[in-house]
Amino acid sequence: AQGDYSFKKYPDAKGAYHGWSYAYIRNDLTYKLFCSLNEKTGFTAITFDVKNSAVILEKETEGLVIDGEYSLMDAAIYEGSEDEVFSAWFTSLDVKRTSAEPMRGYTTKYSYYMDFDEQALDEDLSKISTEDYELYLIDEGYETAAGDWTFAETEKFPSAMKSAVDRIHKKGFKAGVWLSPFIADKSSRLYSEHPEWILKDENGKPVYAGRRKNAFILDFSVESVRIHISRSVKAALDCGFDLLKLDDLYAACALPFGGKTRGEIMHEAMDFLRDCVQDKLILACGVPLESAFGKADYCRVSCDNSEKWAEKRGSREAASSLDALYSAVFRRQLNERGFLNETDAYSLTDPALKLTYEQRQSVSFVSNLAGEMVFLY
Repeated sequence: AQGDYSFKKYPDAKGAYHGWSYAYIRNDLTYKLFCSLNEKTGFTAITFDVKNSAVILEKETEGLVIDGEYSLMDAAIYEGSEDEVFSAWFTSLDVKRTSAEPMRGYTTKYSYYMDFDEQALDEDLSKISTEDYELYLIDEGYETAAGDWTFAETEKFPSAMKSAVDRIHKKGFKAGVWLSPFIADKSSRLYSEHPEWILKDENGKPVYAGRRKNAFILDFSVESVRIHISRSVKAALDCGFDLLKLDDLYAACALPFGGKTRGEIMHEAMDFLRDCVQDKLILACGVPLESAFGKADYCRVSCDNSEKWAEKRGSREAASSLDALYSAVFRRQLNERGFLNETDAYSLTDPALKLTYEQRQSVSFVSNLAGEMVFLY
C-alpha cells in the first residue's frame, strides 16, 4: 500500500515513463509543461511514450460513483521559460503557499531512531547551537508504538513531553515532532482495542502500510478514526510543539471509499489535517505532492537518503541518496510555489555513511540550493 503499483499499469515496453499531476520536457531553456488543473476529482497520470512520440494523460477514477455531470479531465499545456510555465500553472490552480519561512533543523532520527529518550534529548541540547539550527525535531523513535500518540509520562520520557518542549524552547529552538496519523503498529494499544478501525481490502484482510511491515493503515472513512487523529494532533499542540512532521500520508487514500477517487480522498485528508494543526507548521511527508499545495508549509519532495550513494531499489519509494538528489533537482520548481521544499536529512560527518566526500558535498549542495527546509544530524 505505497506507490501506485496497485492501480497504475506500468508499460511493458521500454521508453515509457510516467508521473503524476505534472511533467515537463526541457529543450535547452524552453520548457513544455503538461499539468493537471484539478486533482481534487482524481489523480492524473502523465506518460511519455518516447517510442511513439506520444504524451498520454489518464485520470485515476477507481471507486468513483457519479450522479450527474462530471468533469473527467481538466489539464493544460504551457510552453516557455521555466519560470513562465510554472508560474502560469500555479496561477491557473489559484494556489498560494503559506507564509512559512526557510528553516534549518536538527533531527533525532538518524542519530537515535528508536533509541531516542529524555536523556538523549538533554545530551543533544547541551551540544547543538541556535547558530546552526532553528528547529529541533523529535523524529520517529520517541513513541511507544505508532498509533499510540501519547505525550504524557512514559518510560522514555518520565517528565512528559511538555517538559521536553519547554527545555527545547528554553534553549532557543522551535520544537517539532513526528506523527504518522494514518497508521497503527501491530503492537499498539490502538490496534488491540480498535481492530475495526483498520482498513480492509476487498477480501476483508487488513492493509499493511507499505514499507512498514508491522503496521496497518487506519480507515480514514471511519468517523472514530478522524476523532482519534484530531485528538492526537491536539495533544501534540497542547505540549507546545511549533511544527508537526506528518508522515506516510499516502495511507489516507490507499483504497477509495464512499464513491470517491483516491485524489478526492487525499485532498479531503489534507484539508482535515490543516484544520487540526491550525496555525502551527506542517511538514508533509509521503504525500502526493499536488494534494499538499497551499496546505503544507513544508513538503518532502524526495525519497529518504541512504547510507549508500545508489541503493539497489525494490521500489521507487525506497531510500537512495542519488535518487533523492534527482528528485530535489527535478521538483525544484515547486519550491516557494506550492510549499517550501524539503529533502531528507543529511550529514557531512557521520562515519556510518558509505558516501565519498564529493558525494556528501553533492547532497549538501543540492539540499541547500533546491529546498528551503534543510535537516542535518
